[in-house]
Amino acid sequence: MCLRLLGWSGLLLLASAPFGCAQYATIRQQRPAMVNTPIRQLAVMELQPQRAEGRQAVAALWAELQRSGRFELVPQGQLQQFAPTPLVLPDGAADQNVAIQAGRRMGIDGLLIAKVQFQETDGTLYGTKTIRFGDPEVVATIQYELIDVRSGQILDKNVTKSKPYRGDLNPHTPGPTAESEVLSRLASSGGAKVARVLLPYENEIKVKLAHSTLGPGSANVRKGMDAAQAGRWVEARQNWLTAVEADPKNDAASYNLALAHEALGEFMLAHRALDAAMDNNPKSLYREALERVDRAEAEMRLAQRSEPQRFLQCWGPGAQAARPNPRFPSASTKGTFWR
Repeated sequence: MCLRLLGWSGLLLLASAPFGCAQYATIRQQRPAMVNTPIRQLAVMELQPQRAEGRQAVAALWAELQRSGRFELVPQGQLQQFAPTPLVLPDGAADQNVAIQAGRRMGIDGLLIAKVQFQETDGTLYGTKTIRFGDPEVVATIQYELIDVRSGQILDKNVTKSKPYRGDLNPHTPGPTAESEVLSRLASSGGAKVARVLLPYENEIKVKLAHSTLGPGSANVRKGMDAAQAGRWVEARQNWLTAVEADPKNDAASYNLALAHEALGEFMLAHRALDAAMDNNPKSLYREALERVDRAEAEMRLAQRSEPQRFLQCWGPGAQAARPNPRFPSASTKGTFWR
């Protein structure tokens, strides 16, 4: 809880502990697909789920892929028409050789095989326990394989999990805690997560803002925090830039400015602002942000150099190398960069 103290005692408290209540903002960044692939025609093959609700996972996956417009999707029934034998073996596993053969006859590029199960967090299948103490904690797990039909190579093989649900699961009463409702939500969440393998996606990062209560530029720091919490990162950037110009040693302003640059995809600018913050006050909060920005910048540079199409899908044609601008001096350089 935040305490508001009046008079000299309050002023002394603010001066000695300028952080008060922790405040946060959300950075939303486009991230590239986890697997870069030339596949354009994709057959989606669903193995028999453990429960009927599991079909919601492939339905959600299909919807995400279809919405993107990136793939020409082929349903499993159509793939079976080109297969000499059943695509699914008697034990429920996929016959990959038959599926690849059918895909080649169709002239498609790729095959995605998915199997959905519901598990409790100790790894046991949901519904198999006869005795339980307390509410179950359940996740939907999706085992998938992405196969290049032309070469037969497995491009990616993994297991994704939905967020866990813990609480009442009533198999008979309708409502938000009804078993079927909850399991369907978990399956849909897991299926959408698999779509990230093939599609660029938006990643949300909750970041802690830094307070600056006293000194030059403190009013602009507060204005920038209000703008950032409302998602107005350009406005926040301008306020924090003004605060840094008023007081270059204000580490909170430099750190917040770095967050604005990060939110806007200006990673080199963010790095330099964090350098300035660290030079003035090497806090672990600033160090963690620097590591996060370094990872994002490295990923962007790698995509720009080795996978230009992937780079454009994620960061857009406006992304470019930064150029010098002396408005914001950094301890590590004579000037920073401004796009």
